[in-house]
Amino acid sequence: MPQTIDDASLDFDEIIMKSDNNDKETKIKENIIRKSFDNVKTTLKDLDESIKSAHEIEKGFFKEELKLLLENQNLTFQLDKEKYRNQQLKKFASSGSFQHLIKQKKSSEPTVELKTYQERCSILSDVLKRRNYQLRRAKQEIESKQIQLNNLQKGMKIKDKKYKRLMMKYAELYNASNSVDENYMESLQNGIDQLQIQVKNQEKHNQNLMYENNRLKKALTSKSFYDQSVQVSEYDILKVSYNTTG
Repeated sequence: MPQTIDDASLDFDEIIMKSDNNDKETKIKENIIRKSFDNVKTTLKDLDESIKSAHEIEKGFFKEELKLLLENQNLTFQLDKEKYRNQQLKKFASSGSFQHLIKQKKSSEPTVELKTYQERCSILSDVLKRRNYQLRRAKQEIESKQIQLNNLQKGMKIKDKKYKRLMMKYAELYNASNSVDENYMESLQNGIDQLQIQVKNQEKHNQNLMYENNRLKKALTSKSFYDQSVQVSEYDILKVSYNTTG
């Protein structure tokens, strides 16, 4: 049975109310998804900054290690030179020429050459002590930096896992938002299709009413009013009343 204008308007109001409810639910879901996206973006930004800082720290560690290695090589070279000189001094001290110089000069005062060698040995001994201290400090610093680097690598692995989890969460939220939009658009399109069908049915009903009204007007205004062929019968009145109420 075709619907009337009042029925169509009531259905339209119901569809509008449903659309409003869907809009509210969709907006709430969109706000939740948008906040989740913002949190993901902020976390990814912080992760990128931490990765950049970690790379800078690694570069600094590498440069420091190179410097320490160079200093170690230089110190080793200097140490070898000083050891060689000490050996030469020991050989000279144990040689007969040195004993000959001591025998020649019985005085308690050491010779100028001997003083020079003694002072040089004392200086070399101090230098060796300082070099050994510097080497120990450098070794400790390298070990501490290696520990920091290991901790940093562990932190990078943890952040990498968090990054992968966030990307998976982002993909889930993105797919969920698309499904929400598709369901909403599908329900809205169904409502529009129903309204269009109701409007078409109402137009057909109006056309039938206009046709019956025109036929009755022609029959009533005809000259042969009492002619049976154009006479408005009780059947016609019942038919029109049935169409208006149906």
